[in-house]
Amino acid sequence: MENVHGHNMDTFNNLKGNRSNLILTIIIIIIVILIIIFGISLLIKGDKEPSLVLDTNRINLSVGDMYEIKYKLKNISDVDIKYSSKNVSVAVVSNSGAITAVSKGSTYIIMNYSLKDGSSYSNLIFVTVS
Repeated sequence: MENVHGHNMDTFNNLKGNRSNLILTIIIIIIVILIIIFGISLLIKGDKEPSLVLDTNRINLSVGDMYEIKYKLKNISDVDIKYSSKNVSVAVVSNSGAITAVSKGSTYIIMNYSLKDGSSYSNLIFVTVS
């Protein structure tokens, strides 16, 4: 099929289709490049959020037992930690994080910590004494 100027309409339609495919291909390439750049920036930055990670948040003790709270600092070099027990008749905690089981029951040990920038956080440790 030919138009007034002698051009084949099939050729025109093929060119139009090729142009659409080219535009779609370019858009896909741009999206892939952006995903790669974003992924690389995440790898470079890493996880810089400061945190204090407890070994466990549940402890089972017998009356008279002691347990030292264990934790890891992540992206923190200096932290001020304060411990307290919600129910000192069940378990007490020292300033260094040593828990002593006093009597049967359950309680929470509250671990408040603050960073140099003034931000503060809390962790709870559930203690069961049998």
